[in-house]
Amino acid sequence: MKIYNLPHILPHRFPPRTSANPHGYDVCCNCGGPRLEHSIRCLECWFKYMSNRHFDTEEKSIELKDLIESQQYICPYTKNLLVPGENASIDHKIPLSRGGINDISNMHWVDVGANGKKQSKTHEEYLRIIKL
Repeated sequence: MKIYNLPHILPHRFPPRTSANPHGYDVCCNCGGPRLEHSIRCLECWFKYMSNRHFDTEEKSIELKDLIESQQYICPYTKNLLVPGENASIDHKIPLSRGGINDISNMHWVDVGANGKKQSKTHEEYLRIIKL
């Protein structure tokens, strides 16, 4: 399996209000650092945003970053490269609607398209479907 070295491709600066930057930010809207190519946030603030979104606290941002790094930025379903701020999405292996818990141990990063297709299936159920 290929190991990706991502720090060189993640932070980018763009001129204000281009098609790639419709919000007009050339820096992170939170801290003023270099923002991600397809986001209004830098990498650190993006992980804090995702932590707030899923846990109502920024305290899990480092765990979320460690999780995507442990996956080597690869989606377990599509094998696509996961790029924060572009196509990386948090997925519950056992959905909350099926009794799963909202904890890092029940989460992994997946491609946003695969996450939408998975819906309320468990990780194991979805793996069986896509391998048919």
